[in-house]
Amino acid sequence: MEFELTVGEAQHKISESKGSFFLDDLLLESKIYKSSSTQFCVHYKNKMYEIEILYHKEKKVEVKINGKKVSIGVKTSLDLTLERMGMTSKEIPKINKLNAPMPGSILEVLVSKGDKVIKGDPLLILEAMKMENVIKAPADVSIHKINILVGDNVEKNQTLIEF
Repeated sequence: MEFELTVGEAQHKISESKGSFFLDDLLLESKIYKSSSTQFCVHYKNKMYEIEILYHKEKKVEVKINGKKVSIGVKTSLDLTLERMGMTSKEIPKINKLNAPMPGSILEVLVSKGDKVIKGDPLLILEAMKMENVIKAPADVSIHKINILVGDNVEKNQTLIEF
């Protein structure tokens, strides 16, 4: 088991092996006493630390250590492995248009300018090769502009709707 903690600018690795815990590869010789589900006392290097977990969600934890609030970012072993493999992108691609996936004819437009839709909502019906294809929203978006009308013939990759 391995975790990476970020406290302010400092990053630390916590790992566990055979029941012992290590901080940045140094053995943590401490005793932990649990007071409640969110409160602990840690005896480390002849000092006592009172720790209270105030908030935790996803990869962030906020604790109070001896009365001082500290925010901690947490990465699990899986997070670290995915990072090493280059599989973590912090950027979410912005989707700003819907292009025709194939040439065809517009049978029906199911949205209007200004509508807010969620991923998977039907936007239009495109007939291609005598089949009706329901084209759905690729993400949660607002309709900015509709570039087609019912009956229009469209080419592959033609911009149909702008978000």
